[in-house]
Amino acid sequence: MSEGTMQANNKERLFQGVLTFLLLVIVAAILLKKWIGLTLFVAPLPVIFCVLIARDKRVTMLVLFLIDTFMPALIRIAPFRLHWGIYAELIIFISFIIYLLGSGVNLRAGITKNSVTQSVLIWFLFNAAQIANPNVITPMSYIAFMRFSLSFFLVYFVFQSVFQKIENIRAVLSFFVLCMFVCALYALKQEYFGLSASEVDWLNSSDKLKGLMITWGKIRKFSFMASPVALGLSLALAIIVLLVKILKEKKGVGYKLYYAVQAVVMLIAMGHTSTRTAYVLIPVGVIFYFLLDFSYKNTLILLFMGIFALGAVAYGVSSGNRTLYIVSSAFNSNDPSLQLRFENQRILKSIIAAKPIGSGLGSCGAIAHKYTPMTFLANFPPDSEFVRAVIDVGWIGLIVYFYFLFNVLRVGIVEYFKCRNDEYKMYFSIIITLFFMLVLACYPQEIFGARPIPFVFALLYTAVSQFKYLNRKTEEELAAIEKNV
Repeated sequence: MSEGTMQANNKERLFQGVLTFLLLVIVAAILLKKWIGLTLFVAPLPVIFCVLIARDKRVTMLVLFLIDTFMPALIRIAPFRLHWGIYAELIIFISFIIYLLGSGVNLRAGITKNSVTQSVLIWFLFNAAQIANPNVITPMSYIAFMRFSLSFFLVYFVFQSVFQKIENIRAVLSFFVLCMFVCALYALKQEYFGLSASEVDWLNSSDKLKGLMITWGKIRKFSFMASPVALGLSLALAIIVLLVKILKEKKGVGYKLYYAVQAVVMLIAMGHTSTRTAYVLIPVGVIFYFLLDFSYKNTLILLFMGIFALGAVAYGVSSGNRTLYIVSSAFNSNDPSLQLRFENQRILKSIIAAKPIGSGLGSCGAIAHKYTPMTFLANFPPDSEFVRAVIDVGWIGLIVYFYFLFNVLRVGIVEYFKCRNDEYKMYFSIIITLFFMLVLACYPQEIFGARPIPFVFALLYTAVSQFKYLNRKTEEELAAIEKNV
């Protein structure tokens, strides 16, 4: 083994050790529910982060993901308010400064040569130009929205280099699945052994919160995360990752059985979140993946899974089981809540027609509740990222947003079919499928308020932007091999 390979292996082991250490510390801090637990969590982070951030952007990515995923559980047990969003934004900003100072990357060349970068930039600049929108009620809503938008614009540039190595993509997806498996196990603990005292106190802290968290007389499980929606959507993504790895990863039966067990645990936990969008995303993700990787074998698998799903839905309707009934209701086009959403969208037609560039960023949703609570739109439930977008930036802005989403999917699919490396194709297909699932989830759900979904979304389109680079590297490696042969 060469010295370079040994150094790379040592670095990989160090990184995996840091991942495991941080995850265990956070889980311990949450379960201990004492000041010592919080101290264990907080104390090592500044030192570890400052030492490693300049050396490995994967650590930055890890910290941000862990903050988004596990910080809500710490907030529920902390005796004081933790402004976790500010911490994440500060980390992103510091990382971007380091990127500008130390990367030596030619930003102009990167923008002109990468169509995903161009579409990201167009969408961000369109949002920024909303400062001139005459329909804006208060600049505070604009500022609050742009804080969020800027964070994920910077994430795109900071983490591009991470996705230029397939081993990094492999590590990121594996760690995402590991975190979701831990969250699924804790959700099952909540379901079968009950909520902790701090979780019960949090649930009873607001009548509105309690109303959102209890459906059909059943408490929706949220695990360590901010909401059942965040947990349900994240588990749906992780399940698709596992299904693809079961089908495509070249590993032994033992590994695939382990993946299958993880998927089943996550599927059961997802059922207890009562997040109907997540239930729909699973079959959608499976169908989209099989369309990408069409074959006779996959068609048979899809047929079997379809029969099983239809049987499960039919059983859920007839059995009286509340969880299965909620799952089956996701596929009922006559569901009252779905019809209410359609009616709300019809009410918006006159507003959309009168304001082609929208009512201004932050005109509806949580930001509007905070800064313009007395307006009609602040109290209007968008129940959809697309509806929220058309309210904020109008039908013109929605077209720009659709261009961004379409372009990411177009680049991902084109590069997938160009790829000649089986492992690369597997990870390309996972990333494209997950991105498509989140695009679809934007229609029935406000997904960008469900952390860590916004961060995962940003990482996915960042990864797609590097597919062309990875393909070029693969072709160079294949050419070198063919030349030697």
